[in-house]
Amino acid sequence: MIKIDKLSKKYDKDYVLKDLSCTIKDNSIYGLVGANGAGKSTLLRLINSIYTANEGKILIDNQNAYDNETLKQEMVFVPDDLYFYPGYTLMDMAEYHKSLYHNFDMNFVINTANTLKLNPNVKISNFSKGMKRQCALICALATNAKYLFFDETFDGLDPVVRNYFKKLLSEAMSKKDTTIIMTSHNLRELEDICDSFGILDNGCMTTSGDLYDIKDHIHK
Repeated sequence: MIKIDKLSKKYDKDYVLKDLSCTIKDNSIYGLVGANGAGKSTLLRLINSIYTANEGKILIDNQNAYDNETLKQEMVFVPDDLYFYPGYTLMDMAEYHKSLYHNFDMNFVINTANTLKLNPNVKISNFSKGMKRQCALICALATNAKYLFFDETFDGLDPVVRNYFKKLLSEAMSKKDTTIIMTSHNLRELEDICDSFGILDNGCMTTSGDLYDIKDHIHK
C-alpha cells in the first residue's frame, strides 16, 4: 500500500503540490487524473525518489520510500518523456532491465514484441513515438515489479495497441498482485481500466476513491 501524507513540493516560491494526502491500496489500478501542470508527473517522481519533497512523507508497505534500495527492486517508473541509451535496441533495453530486476521475464519481452511486430534488434531511435512507448511498457511489465508507475501511459499509441496494453496491465494486476499507478489528463482514457482514481487540481487532490463513487459526483 502507498500512503502519502501532507506532501508538498515547491520550486523557488511556487508550490506544485500542497498538503497532498491519499492512499493507494494494493492490487489495484489507480488513475491519477489532472490537467497539464496539475502536478501528476511531480507526484510520480517524488514517489520514485527522483525528486525530494519539501514537506510530508511517502510510505510504501509501511517503509519510507525515499532512496530505499529494497523498495526500488519492486518499483518501475516509465516517464512521459522517454529516454533510451543511444544505439540501444529493445533487446539491449531488456538486458539492462534484467540486470536491475531479479524477476525479469525475457520471454515476455520476446513474445510481446513478436505479437506487436516490433523487431527487437532494430535501434529504438529508428522507431516511431508509439513504438518507443511500446518498448518502454514492455520492459516495465517484464520486470514483474510490485509497483508500476506510468506517466501519460498510452501517449502515442493507436487504439488497437492501446487496448492490447490495457489487457496486459489488467492481467499483471490480477495475476501478479501488482499495483499500477497511471496518469492522464483525460478521465475517459482510464475509466475502462482503473478501479480507483485521484483527481489533481492546482497541486491538491480534489477527489479520490472508488471509480464508481467518483463518477457519480463528477460533472462536465
